[in-house]
Amino acid sequence: MIYMLVKEIRLELSKYDRKELEEIIIELYKKVPKKVKESYCIDEYIKNKKELATKKEEKLSFDELISEIKWFISCVDKDYYCSPNNVISKQERQKWRFKVKKYYKELKSTDPISDDGKISTELLIELFKRLSYGTYILKFSNWQTFKAIGVPQTEFYFTIITRILLNTHNYENIYKCVNLLSVDKDMDIPHISLYDKFINMINTDDDINLSIKANYEEIVKLHSKLKSCQNITTKYYIKENINYDAYTIFKLYLKLNQTDKAIIEFNKIYIEQDKEIKAYVLLNLLKDNKLYKEYVREYEKNIKKIDYRKSLIEDYSLIKNKYYNGGIHNDRL
Repeated sequence: MIYMLVKEIRLELSKYDRKELEEIIIELYKKVPKKVKESYCIDEYIKNKKELATKKEEKLSFDELISEIKWFISCVDKDYYCSPNNVISKQERQKWRFKVKKYYKELKSTDPISDDGKISTELLIELFKRLSYGTYILKFSNWQTFKAIGVPQTEFYFTIITRILLNTHNYENIYKCVNLLSVDKDMDIPHISLYDKFINMINTDDDINLSIKANYEEIVKLHSKLKSCQNITTKYYIKENINYDAYTIFKLYLKLNQTDKAIIEFNKIYIEQDKEIKAYVLLNLLKDNKLYKEYVREYEKNIKKIDYRKSLIEDYSLIKNKYYNGGIHNDRL
């Protein structure tokens, strides 16, 4: 179906008088589903169209903006944006995403190095945490919080860590970046993409070593949560975060050219009772990073202990033949 362009709509509407236009608007309004009316605040738009068209939004001072954001966060924490209450009206609850869009834009525009910029970064972190939690527990009028504001979770995270790391590359700042990786993950993104964003930002040996230390600290905290946790679903996500930390440490050790250490630590940290599944994950990591010599070694180490799946047997056969029988004698294919 081909739809009219805006200029074509204007041309068609020019053919009707006021009364006919009113009838068209009323008929169109009747056809709009209730959820769409609420989502786009259509009633509010109709009632205040003239005011909205003429009134310019007043620019808040930085202090006023900060106060408004802190108030917004406190209301989110009290569930005022996801359930009926006398503080935030139903209409206002539907507008939460427009508020967050504005906050994100305003905070992002500040200089990260300045005092105002550092405050902005901390508030971006607090908003990021609420939006992330809102993908798992209802905190707003809908679950797809990052999609609602038009900023993917990976992009929001990248904005934050870029700002943090523009300041001093010390342990405190790097740990902030690592700690944020334990937030609830948006189901619309590959969860590993958040970790890759962080890994790609860490490049000097000093930063890599600090990052490894920060990940170990985070793993200790996650294990502590795991021991006291009674909820099966929550336990699953804690284990998932620990395993992604194992992946992160593995990749960071590769950046230091410490492949054997990467393998040892991965095996030590990664949580999986089924030995074949754990071997599958590690072997695929080695293959993806073209560590073929190590792949063959790790595979053969457990060949009598693990009943490998068909895909691993085929991969091993291919790699083994290329590595040993194909005349290739380097550590990499």
